[in-house]
Amino acid sequence: MRANWQFFLLALLMACTLWFMVSGREEVEAWAKMRIEMKGMPPNLIVMQGLEPTVDVRVRAPKGLLRGITDRQLAYSLDLSALTPGVNIIPVQPERVPLGSAYEVVEVRPSRLTLNVDSIESRDVPVSVQVVGSPATDMKVTGTTAAPGAVSVRGPSSLLLQVEGVEVVATVPDVTEPGVVEVPGIVNVPEGLEAIPPRVQVAFVLSLKTVRREVVRTVEITAPESLEVKAKTRRVTLQLELPESRSTDAELLESVQAALEVPENLEPGTHSLPYRVHLPEGVWMRSATPSTLSVTIRER
Repeated sequence: MRANWQFFLLALLMACTLWFMVSGREEVEAWAKMRIEMKGMPPNLIVMQGLEPTVDVRVRAPKGLLRGITDRQLAYSLDLSALTPGVNIIPVQPERVPLGSAYEVVEVRPSRLTLNVDSIESRDVPVSVQVVGSPATDMKVTGTTAAPGAVSVRGPSSLLLQVEGVEVVATVPDVTEPGVVEVPGIVNVPEGLEAIPPRVQVAFVLSLKTVRREVVRTVEITAPESLEVKAKTRRVTLQLELPESRSTDAELLESVQAALEVPENLEPGTHSLPYRVHLPEGVWMRSATPSTLSVTIRER
């Protein structure tokens, strides 16, 4: 036995080799994923539906070869150069699967692709402003305009037919003074479409939010000591305008005062004299009734 150990080892090696060759050449089948690569797509067309990213391919090959096929990056080149708008049926041909002659492509799923193809067009449509956010306290938006007033919208014709206009989303500027303020606005188009340009300028016309209040005041009259002054009436009615947030500020309204200072060189007699109204900051006077006081001047 010890003398023939070399023959025993050789026989064992030959048996293993034979087993590997027989088992390795045994044909088996397996499914593998194969990605779709497109070529020849016309630039004025777009595939709306039916284009799969991968297809499944059933492959038959010797077991030894097939073990590594799932690790390979399989790709199927799909020729789309003959597409036309509408429904297009494109077969996935097993003979075009890029595998060597040692492999047999038994089946491909799906065996064909049904593509819904649309043409790409563009059209000019008007824009409208969609205001986002709220103005600052006591401010209000009294108008908006977009420049330009129309944009070009590009995309599939079936989507483009549904678009009569687009909105421009713009945020109200945070300012506390009335006037016109421009901000950038984003053109909001439906999914699948693009706007050219994607941004436009939006002008906000901002005004103060005010309320009107009526107050009655007694005019404080001051005159030189040498004159005696009598007024027909000293009560006046003032129409005021003030910010809405301060409309109930009693202290603010109390600070509104009216005064008349009689000139020193005024001749005796009856005169119609204007009076002054003291207004705190942020309060405006719209009218005063009466606008003058009728006073009678006498020397003491």
